[in-house]
Amino acid sequence: MGNKNKTKYKKLGGGNFRLSNGRIIKPNQIFWAYPEEISPAFKKLVIEMEDPKKEPEETNDENIITKEGSGYALKHEGAGWFSIIDANGKKVTETKMRRKDAEEALSKLNSL
Repeated sequence: MGNKNKTKYKKLGGGNFRLSNGRIIKPNQIFWAYPEEISPAFKKLVIEMEDPKKEPEETNDENIITKEGSGYALKHEGAGWFSIIDANGKKVTETKMRRKDAEEALSKLNSL
């Protein structure tokens, strides 16, 4: 049969639930299923996993502040907190910082 039209999902939270075909899905389990096999009551308990074969969509994130000639940028996390991210969008900082501290750390990274 194969996974041609199936979607990859991950079960969130605790407890089990049953697909319409009788298959039991456990917490944090990653599984393939047709979208119509998941009951509407359980749709909020699963997330659709990204298919690695699909090309990533370009995002236009307004919360990213870049510095020219730098591989790093500031990303606004909300409520005045910022993180430093690299060119791939991966967080470089472990914790969120206020804008002034984040800009200082970013300038130090750029001087390296």
